[in-house]
Amino acid sequence: MAEPNNTPASPTAGTQLTQTASALGMSTGEIISMIVTFAIAAGLGIFATIIARDLSMSSPRAIWLAVAVGGLGGVAHEIAQSRGTVLIAERRADGIYLGTIAGIILGGVAGLLAVKAFLVTPPTPAPTVMQLIYESFIAGLALKGVTEAAGGQSVRSPSGAQS
Repeated sequence: MAEPNNTPASPTAGTQLTQTASALGMSTGEIISMIVTFAIAAGLGIFATIIARDLSMSSPRAIWLAVAVGGLGGVAHEIAQSRGTVLIAERRADGIYLGTIAGIILGGVAGLLAVKAFLVTPPTPAPTVMQLIYESFIAGLALKGVTEAAGGQSVRSPSGAQS
């Protein structure tokens, strides 16, 4: 007679996520936020790539490219700052973290404002798509950083601690 298989049941996805989060020293919410942040960044990148193909600066698609790439700049700042672990705004000891969603919004607005002059009254020679992408990305990255820096607080290390 064959004996029954005594292997333990495979853990559920929630259990695996919790175990992974614990192993990395992070919460489950932070892991989920990272996944969502990277998915949004990939989506914005794909969207911007599709829009940038055969783009004319007089096309309304140029506005959407500026918004998408500016939003990507805001997301890039969030990934650099918190590894994408903050999805929505939260207050921490060292200040306010705006998160991925606010980064997209601020970055998109900054990207649009940065290239507005290119689109409304194009200079001679006309700007290239790469200039539009560069200006939008840097504006999104910068506005997200400046906004969070304005809400930051200095945190003093305990006396006797070395920096």
